[in-house]
Amino acid sequence: MDKMYRVLKGMLVICAVFAVMLLLPNSANAASKSSLKKKLQNKTSQTIYIFRYADLDRHGTKEAVALTADSIDEYGGYFRAKLWYISDKKCYCFYSSSDLGIYNLDFEGDMPMLWKVKNAYLFKVEVGAYGSGSMSLVWRFTKKGARKVKVPGMDLIYRGNNKFYISDSVFDALSDGSGHTWKRYYLYWNGKKFIEYGGIRITETQLQKAKGASAILKAIRKKGRIQKIYYRSNGIININYRDYTTKTDWINYNVTLKLKGKKVTYDTSIYPSGKTKLDKATDSGVYGKAISRSAKYPKNFL
Repeated sequence: MDKMYRVLKGMLVICAVFAVMLLLPNSANAASKSSLKKKLQNKTSQTIYIFRYADLDRHGTKEAVALTADSIDEYGGYFRAKLWYISDKKCYCFYSSSDLGIYNLDFEGDMPMLWKVKNAYLFKVEVGAYGSGSMSLVWRFTKKGARKVKVPGMDLIYRGNNKFYISDSVFDALSDGSGHTWKRYYLYWNGKKFIEYGGIRITETQLQKAKGASAILKAIRKKGRIQKIYYRSNGIININYRDYTTKTDWINYNVTLKLKGKKVTYDTSIYPSGKTKLDKATDSGVYGKAISRSAKYPKNFL
């Protein structure tokens, strides 16, 4: 009886192992990088400039995403570019830039960017006419292929740990509504979509509760008249102020601070070439509470 029990137990173990093996991806049958590239070459007459090979849909086997184009223009942009998704079963173009180019406007590395984030790979390009701005276009990948993701701005940059920032292009440097500015807003990836760090308005009195704030506010008042102040839950504080040239005309500026614990400091990454810490944290234009409907706001400040 014991012998039969041991035999049955051994058979059950073997069956269980076999079942698990059936459920696991068959890497031996997975498409290789070279085979996927050849599949794309058979599909298009354009030059393949970018080819990224990874487990894009996070399901255990590797696929590829690629960029092809007619040529590279004088600014280094890919002209009449196409983006492709390639797997062992599919090969199709999911975006065409037509007469626009795909540019690396921020010089952060090879464009397009492929980022591994929470529950996804994100593929980003900047599309536009060089020198007149761009649009950030982003896709994620599922078993069905490439799926576009909504992005509220341009020049999307990944900062690590599922956090990003993006530029808002507005004409608001001067009181008459002229003067082009690009202000940094902040996003995070929640595993499914981008969420913006929305800002709640706080007063100078509230801000002064943070260590270091009084000295910073005093320095800004020497530059101009403080306007609206916004606090975001990622610790960013944006202080708007006006530098009056006459009684009715002014230039709009903003200063960005970082809150850590109960202490504020200048965010010197805003304008690194400035001479002082205040200069390094100062930019043109007016900050608002948010630029998207997806924003989430902190409940309170300190």
